[in-house]
Amino acid sequence: MKDVPQLYQYAQILVASDGLETKYGSPTSDWERFFVWEGIESDDDVKVNGTEEGELYLYKGKTLTSLDVLLLGLFEKSNSLTSSKIL
Repeated sequence: MKDVPQLYQYAQILVASDGLETKYGSPTSDWERFFVWEGIESDDDVKVNGTEEGELYLYKGKTLTSLDVLLLGLFEKSNSLTSSKIL
C-alpha cells in the first residue's frame, strides 16, 4: 500500500483464503480485525461439518467451503451499497 497507493484507492473489502479458512477485512486492517463470514442468507443458515482436512459447511443440501459461503453471502448483490434496493 505504501509503494503503490493507487491500487488500493477503490478497494473496500479484502478477502484472504487458503481454500478452507476464509476471512475478510479492509486493506488497512490488522489480521486480528479480519472476520469469518458466517452465513449466506442469515447468520445461522449454514451448518458446520468438520472433517479431517478442515471445516466444510452444509447449506440446503450442498457442501461448501468457507470461501463459497463468503462469496455467496458477502458478495450477494443485495448486500452491496450499489444495489438498487439501497439507492
